[in-house]
Amino acid sequence: MRKLILAAVAIPLALGLSAGPALATEPQPILPGAVHADGTWGYQDGHTEHHTADYGLIVAVGNGSITVVRSDLVRVTLPLSDPACIRVGGSPASIDDLHRGMRAVVFAQVAADGTPTTRVVRAGTPLVRWGQPGCGLFSGAIHGDVTVTYRDASTRSYSVDRGQVSSVDGGDIVMTRPDGSQVMSGVDRNTRFYGVRSLGGLVGRNALVVSEDVAGASIARIVLAMPVA
Repeated sequence: MRKLILAAVAIPLALGLSAGPALATEPQPILPGAVHADGTWGYQDGHTEHHTADYGLIVAVGNGSITVVRSDLVRVTLPLSDPACIRVGGSPASIDDLHRGMRAVVFAQVAADGTPTTRVVRAGTPLVRWGQPGCGLFSGAIHGDVTVTYRDASTRSYSVDRGQVSSVDGGDIVMTRPDGSQVMSGVDRNTRFYGVRSLGGLVGRNALVVSEDVAGASIARIVLAMPVA
């Protein structure tokens, strides 16, 4: 499930991350032009975490930091140390494998005092390679509120929820999260489904839903169904 959550964060960044080899079709990039994401995540044990993600061109790496320049020309420098999970071309790598000129997405966790810690760097092409181990980012998260910033400075708000789908009556996906909270999202012609052939096939399945706030209504943009055991 943590791979699904990582996918849900990265897809709005137009990275097209996959949910894992169980899906027949790899999710394609959507929302092109995204450069930054800022999210608050709730976990099953009750704690919350604040994470950011920045997508751009590596212009400096070394001396304990990494700097990327996003397509909106914002320069972002974050601390980078050995505990960070590094992937280059979707495969496990080290800090020494990161170089200027690589496209990369940098995920950081932000402490209560505002101090960021780089958790994951994914660089090169592809950013995710099927069958490779994930980095454990967002492991245990059951809900996220994410604001995505685009290169034209516009923003869009998304929610990420995981749980078991109990109903799809009337075209609305009703899901119960592990904390017992029930969430509902509508669907439209832009909703993308992965790992399931029809809306009705979601009932009883564990899934992850990325929904967007559209004029006060929650509309599912991405629905990732877990494989049936």
